[in-house]
Amino acid sequence: MPVSTVGRLETIFRGILAFIREHPFGLIAGVVSLAVITALWTRWRSTRVASPTFTLEKRWGDGNSAEAHMRQPSSGKTGNVGKFD
Repeated sequence: MPVSTVGRLETIFRGILAFIREHPFGLIAGVVSLAVITALWTRWRSTRVASPTFTLEKRWGDGNSAEAHMRQPSSGKTGNVGKFD
């Protein structure tokens, strides 16, 4: 009984090479159709998904305003409090 030393990966690789040699136009048509389908799907997907909008305003208020720098400290001090006080 003969023993085969060709593994599964080599069998798949040789099958792909045989398909390319026997059907070059079918392979070209398959690659082109795959590229067209991918391009159409990407375009369709990008129009369906809303693009995010970016604003310069923070959600919790403007960090550069005067109110942001005049917070009441937890130690009980009053008046203008610096950034690192």
